[in-house]
Amino acid sequence: MLAFFEENAEASTGVQLARIYMVLLGLGALLVAEQVLAGWIALGERINVLRSDINFIEWVVSLAFLLLAAAALRAAWSLWRRDRAGWPWSQWVSFFSTIIGAVFLMKALLPGGIAQISNLVAPPLDTLIFAIGALLFVSGLLCYRFVTRGVQVFDEKVDKAQGALSTAASDMTPGQFISLQLAQSPSAGAIIGFVFIFLVFSFVTDLFLQPTSVGSVLTNVSTKGIVAIGVTILMISGEFDLSVGSMLGAVSVFYMFFLTEGIPQIGLGPMPMLLAMPAALVVAMLLGFINGIILVRTGIPSFIVTLGTLLIYRTIPLVAIPGGRILRYRDYYDEFPQLWISPWVLTLLALAGLVAIAYVAWRTLPGLWRGQQFRYGEIHNAANDGHFKTTQTLISGVILLVTALALLIIAVWLLMVISFHLGRGGELVQVGFFDLINGRWGFSFEQVTGGLFSIFIPPGANFRNSIIWWLLLVLLFQVVLTQSRYGNSVFAVGGNPGAARAQGINVNRVKVMNFMLVALLVGVTSILEVTRNPGVDPLKGDGWELEVIAMTVIGGALLSGGYGSVIGTLLGALIVGMLATGLVIIGMNARLFRGVVGAITILAVVLNTLVRRQST
Repeated sequence: MLAFFEENAEASTGVQLARIYMVLLGLGALLVAEQVLAGWIALGERINVLRSDINFIEWVVSLAFLLLAAAALRAAWSLWRRDRAGWPWSQWVSFFSTIIGAVFLMKALLPGGIAQISNLVAPPLDTLIFAIGALLFVSGLLCYRFVTRGVQVFDEKVDKAQGALSTAASDMTPGQFISLQLAQSPSAGAIIGFVFIFLVFSFVTDLFLQPTSVGSVLTNVSTKGIVAIGVTILMISGEFDLSVGSMLGAVSVFYMFFLTEGIPQIGLGPMPMLLAMPAALVVAMLLGFINGIILVRTGIPSFIVTLGTLLIYRTIPLVAIPGGRILRYRDYYDEFPQLWISPWVLTLLALAGLVAIAYVAWRTLPGLWRGQQFRYGEIHNAANDGHFKTTQTLISGVILLVTALALLIIAVWLLMVISFHLGRGGELVQVGFFDLINGRWGFSFEQVTGGLFSIFIPPGANFRNSIIWWLLLVLLFQVVLTQSRYGNSVFAVGGNPGAARAQGINVNRVKVMNFMLVALLVGVTSILEVTRNPGVDPLKGDGWELEVIAMTVIGGALLSGGYGSVIGTLLGALIVGMLATGLVIIGMNARLFRGVVGAITILAVVLNTLVRRQST
């Protein structure tokens, strides 16, 4: 391959085979996409469904195979024209075809599977899938091994010719590029673990990807994931909080008292709904302030401080709810509270969402486009560097396309929401207060998207609004942690407190603020938990601290501080949720759950340590 591009030699047998492989792979991918779009390959329920009705999964699979076909044919065309850009194209295409083949092999070898593709084939389906997977895996692997040979030699010659050592990510094969990206990410262990666990459960049982299972995973981890966001930021600053579970129980009791009885001892009666929420958040932040001020005033390690407050805060619900009974909202009121919202309010909220989407697009898309154009220009302006820059062009192009499509879909949905509510005129919308905060989704994706996506969500699927609050908070704090001065201070305090003080950062203030931030998110979670099933029991939140810390550690945060990621914690929470649901689905004893989570936590820490060592 090196001689073919560098010495203008005739195409060897290997190059000819690579060309043929790319052409056959492209045509085969086009055929699969056409069969899915035509309805002959079904990736969902087809009973009483027209063949022309393509569901969401089939659209995604069709688009994926169309992209694979375009990439394979593009690689074949570049190899035919002896264009150096065809080298990285062929590497990435063969790399992904190998991955696809491995996925098909897992599907055939493991019991169960995602879905039966077709019942109209003559041989047994698992045998056919095994044959397709083996063909893709073996051929893709052989092609990958051939087209990546000579890359390092080529890199060294280019470096010598330019008189500099090249360290760009595009100077690597796909495998080396992915290894480098993982080594630079604090979420490497979480990414690998998430993909592995997702694939295993998906292939072992058909039930794992059912809407009921997906809803169970997301809903069960959404509230714990909100707390884990705060714990992640606190751990990055070098501290951690063991009292979050007890704090959750205490704040939940205060919130329920604010709604029902008030606090007669101080002359405070029941509060309106919209006042009880901020009051509960103030109580939560006060508890977090107590944790932080004890830490900075006494110098006691946060482990000891929060271990003590864990026991103290747990006493509050145990004493406030005597006899082990459950404090229920219905014990005080016959009906749940209702809100009447003007459609103009919902329209204004949707317009604010459009403004936010426009701002995000204005801040991100031009930069991505300029980067794309810059790298594309480098390919054509540097004869020796074209092979390398194409890899970065592919990655940046995919990121640009995905970002633009995501923003476009959200904008179209918001426009549909505006159109719907403008058509209602001045008719008020009645919404249950608890349903608005954390109610179960009572709509289908067809209703939300106007038929754009055809995803059927059965009534038994437990999707709740806490999922939306969780994802919004993840996005918010990811931006705060990576794009703000406060986020830089958090990393500086956790990485080297002495250096942070030398730079003028108030280390104690940052730590106290982080304890209060954890408590604030615990307060948000308390409100979500109370409104889910309006009531509080004395052991509310018991054991949460262990699961939340496990999510954070699996996500890549270090107990020593200075390292971590909110996105990694998101993946860590999803891993814990998938384990909790997947183990039940496959019939494993539920008592083994915490043991499995402990093992996964250790493995994630070991994997993150190995990846970081490799990067240094």
